Amino acid sequence: MKNRYKIGKQKIIRSTPQKIAMGIVFALFLIYSVTLVFPFVWMFVNSFKSPAEFFGGNIWGFPKTLRIANYSEIFVGLPVGGADGAVIETTVVGKLFGATHKYSIFEMFIVSIALTLACTMSNIFFSATSSYVVAKYRFFGRQFIYSLAIFLMIVPIAGTLPEQYALMRWLGLEDSFFGVFLMFSAGFGMNFFLMYGFFKNISTTYAEAARVDGAGHIMVFFKIMLPLALPVIVSLSVIYAIGIWNDYTTPSIYMKSMPPLAYGLFLIRETLTGKGAYTQTFAAMMIALVPILAVFVAFSNTIMENTIAGGLKG
Repeated sequence: MKNRYKIGKQKIIRSTPQKIAMGIVFALFLIYSVTLVFPFVWMFVNSFKSPAEFFGGNIWGFPKTLRIANYSEIFVGLPVGGADGAVIETTVVGKLFGATHKYSIFEMFIVSIALTLACTMSNIFFSATSSYVVAKYRFFGRQFIYSLAIFLMIVPIAGTLPEQYALMRWLGLEDSFFGVFLMFSAGFGMNFFLMYGFFKNISTTYAEAARVDGAGHIMVFFKIMLPLALPVIVSLSVIYAIGIWNDYTTPSIYMKSMPPLAYGLFLIRETLTGKGAYTQTFAAMMIALVPILAVFVAFSNTIMENTIAGGLKG
């Protein structure tokens, strides 16, 4: 027995064993997707419960009453409840971190947005310029630059972290926004290799025609090459921005007095969970998740259309 599947104008005929195999694969992927989504759904549901309900045994069920105040309290006052639901004390998120860390979650949002936008734009720009030059121009040291980029990716972070920290202290950038911005703005890394492969395969016909008309190297790059690479740049920008937004390690080392949201959530979690305010902690995590999730959903089609099999679609 055979089954026919029509995709566009092309008909694909699959036998019964093939259909069974496809069903098994689909079931496995469905189970895997559920394991990925379930923690977020569980956290979202529990973010609307009161501490008394959460600790009263209703961990897996839906909230009996929606407690929207968990979200508003993250930005203003945080009533911290104990296991019996009684209010132990009232505090403000901006004062959770003592004399050194006085940033509220709203200010952490601002820091995260500024850091993500600044680092993403600078890294993509420098990655595009460096990869374009190495891919399209022949000059002395070109192969050395390419080999150096590979070497920097091979060396593990644990092997360079002590020297990196010592350098940041020597430069006076140990606890500053600008220091982290410089580290994330390098023109090497994975973005360099992906753009290098893209520019390597781009035809030089339009560039040569522009040079005949008198265009210089800078105009060719900005007027011709960058527009051709725009879909790729958008895809890499979204992926890189997600990485910056979720990065916890770098800010925890170099931005302790100016915590972005990823590091700030750790501080909030350490403070609130120790006092029993798990539901408020879940609300804070959901607030941090929504912006980057919205960006990914908005650009998911662009990412899928321009990245295939670990490479780039030109």
